[in-house]
Amino acid sequence: MPWRLLFAARSSSNRRRPVVASSTNGVLSTKLPNSYVLAAYVQTIPRTAALLLCGFVLSTTPGIWPGVWVWILVGPLILAHVVAPLYTRGTYHILVTPDEVSIRTGLFTIHTRTLEWQSVSALDVTSPWGLRLFGLSQVTLGQAGDGATRFEFPALDAATYAEVRRAWDAAKDHDRLPAIAAAELSTHEVIYRSSIVDLLIASIVYGQFALAGGALALSASDLLNSVGLSAVAQSVITVSPVVSALAIAAVVTAGGLVVSAVRLHGFIAIKNREGITIRYGLINTKDRTIHSDAVSGVLLKRNLVESVIGRVRLSLLTRDSATGLGTNLILPSLPHAIVTRVLTETLMQNAPTRYARVSGAQAATCSLVSMLLVAVPPIAVVVWSLYDPSLPRYFHLLFGGALAVVLYSIGWLSTATISLAPDGRAFAVSSPFISEREWHLAPSSIHVLSTVTLGSTPLFSRLHYYAGKPRSAWFARIGMTDLHRLAASASTRDVAQTQPTKRNLEAN
Repeated sequence: MPWRLLFAARSSSNRRRPVVASSTNGVLSTKLPNSYVLAAYVQTIPRTAALLLCGFVLSTTPGIWPGVWVWILVGPLILAHVVAPLYTRGTYHILVTPDEVSIRTGLFTIHTRTLEWQSVSALDVTSPWGLRLFGLSQVTLGQAGDGATRFEFPALDAATYAEVRRAWDAAKDHDRLPAIAAAELSTHEVIYRSSIVDLLIASIVYGQFALAGGALALSASDLLNSVGLSAVAQSVITVSPVVSALAIAAVVTAGGLVVSAVRLHGFIAIKNREGITIRYGLINTKDRTIHSDAVSGVLLKRNLVESVIGRVRLSLLTRDSATGLGTNLILPSLPHAIVTRVLTETLMQNAPTRYARVSGAQAATCSLVSMLLVAVPPIAVVVWSLYDPSLPRYFHLLFGGALAVVLYSIGWLSTATISLAPDGRAFAVSSPFISEREWHLAPSSIHVLSTVTLGSTPLFSRLHYYAGKPRSAWFARIGMTDLHRLAASASTRDVAQTQPTKRNLEAN
């Protein structure tokens, strides 16, 4: 018997919904495109080739286990690569209506999943190189952060994707902006368009160049071992180790920078009627649209390097992202002036910022002092263990690690503060401890505000909000007057903050 899993409660309202244009009675019923099978085969060529090469080498090289028996392991994997696209193409069915989208999969046991358009908060479009050759894209509908609630379409052609996007736009706009004409809704504003320099700086700041370059170095090492040139490489390194080390470091760094630049190529952030759209990628392209209703706030970060060079990272706090801190990267590491303009003009108006009050030199000094406060005592404990054999060394290591955690927690709680705008409608929770972070939260996104007081003096306060899952932000050193202002601001659900009006959109 088919069974049905509902990820969002169906609407009991009888309100009239807009129909999806170019679909019969507003309904689109389709399967995956025929070209999906061939595109999937092209996409798996590297993996299939690697399996064939592995099987050939192991089966033809004398004295290597398991010999010809390797095909017992490799054969089913290759067969799975051949059968899987055919099975998916034959058992995957999509139904799009003005109210919801449904996916039906399975051959013997039918699995049907249904999601209301009103519950969709983000739409991701990924175009791997294999699918792009056939004009296809992978589309994911995000809802609440949990991976089980995501709707993933393995491949959609341009026409089907247009219908899916049109249905989502129509459902969202129907309740919020019924009087705005389509021409007015088509306007958009480019928030930021990256340059190669910005991407390279961001790669260095994040350390991505080291990860990507290290992966390339390991791949090159495996390749040399496979073709029998590892001995030659070792002899070259032995003759001139210093030059070889510098050359390897240069190649790793350059390779990592190139990989990062290719991955984030053409990074652009656009503000449109849905919310924020982010696009980037050269080989595998990524297009992510985050609806304005899903944005809980903004997170600003700057580490020690960013403080020295005067740059800040900006991410959106969204309710559909369960990764990390529930953030979606919107801008790479950029100068203060650009981040300030984006923050004040397009995202969180009147939001106070720490980096506008504290210079980069002061922030870097604070980070260094914080690192020393956390690192020096545990290191002293470990050094002490070298000269004190009375206790096991692992005891000193455990004690040093626990001490570092305690010092970090105390430092974080004692330095986290909150800043309120004069009108009380915007605020930011920030902590400069080690790596500076600053949360700009919309008052409408706060669910609970709790405070620990000593008599009538607030000691610590905690904001609870939702970004992928329930999250919270601690802060201290706030007066009772400001605390009451914050509570009043959080309890006021201003319609203008959650449901943009025609005038607000025109102003943006």
